[in-house]
Amino acid sequence: MNEHPTHREASIYNWLGEHVRSFVRWWREFDAWLNQPLPKGRHIAWRWLAPDGYAWFVPVLAAILTLAMALGPTVGMRWGNLGLLAIGFALLFLLHAAAGRQALFNQYLLGGQLVILAALALLLLVNSRPETYGMMTARPRLHVGVAIVCALVLALPAAWLLASSLFRSNAGGGLADSLPKVELFLPKNRYDFMGRGPIAALVSALVIAPIRYPVELLLPGSLLTLFVPDHYLWYAFGVTALVAWIVLFLGILFDRLMEILKTVGRLFFIGPQRVISVLVIVVAVLRLADVHYITYLFNAGSRGYGNTTIMRYIVFAYAVA
Repeated sequence: MNEHPTHREASIYNWLGEHVRSFVRWWREFDAWLNQPLPKGRHIAWRWLAPDGYAWFVPVLAAILTLAMALGPTVGMRWGNLGLLAIGFALLFLLHAAAGRQALFNQYLLGGQLVILAALALLLLVNSRPETYGMMTARPRLHVGVAIVCALVLALPAAWLLASSLFRSNAGGGLADSLPKVELFLPKNRYDFMGRGPIAALVSALVIAPIRYPVELLLPGSLLTLFVPDHYLWYAFGVTALVAWIVLFLGILFDRLMEILKTVGRLFFIGPQRVISVLVIVVAVLRLADVHYITYLFNAGSRGYGNTTIMRYIVFAYAVA
């Protein structure tokens, strides 16, 4: 007996659901491993690099911001910049050493990092001099990082005070311990096709993806477009946009996958990151359109491989956001 077409079409969705289920399970294990706090009892040298109780990316982000503050987005290698870099990393290592000995420094590690960035900004303001075209000087140049540090020093403590007043817990850590073990979504039929029209659902998901998530669809290709040579622009953008379309299409079909995409998307599509992403897309579209001024900015002295200064500004902006 021939299988009914509707059942055959629905089985395609269920086959996709099984593969999505496997990916989601792998991602949850990977996410738990990637974000777990560093354990106690490590060698002192490792604790100086990364304090206990924090994920690995916390000291990495602090190091990136310290590097950007000292050298600037243009990576200036003047003696003044290198001196600021040495001071910044020395203070960062001292902060980590103090965090390993005193619980107070470990608890308020972000406050210590903000103090270090503020100190570097102050030293940069004191030691920089007005820019003069063609003048060679060992002093560092004043750059936009000072304004960014001022914004961070004001905004992050304010956010901490607001959050501490809004979210108080007397659970003694029980909530944090139970979250990795609890299923937050109804597991029933999450990977099975539940609609009545398989073909209609397939087509609607394909159409809805670019309408509902235009920035998410365009950003991966736009980022790649800023880093590839001229003769690969359209290939890189087109292939990457197609892959993003397929992933978003699957996310619309399967809620669990969409939850992962939204979690990862917080790096690019929430708050100030979304503004940066929109600007990246605009610049990428202008480069694809071969607008003369944009093309000149990207290709100046780079033989078509893009302006590395612009790339560093983009990385710096995402790291701060």
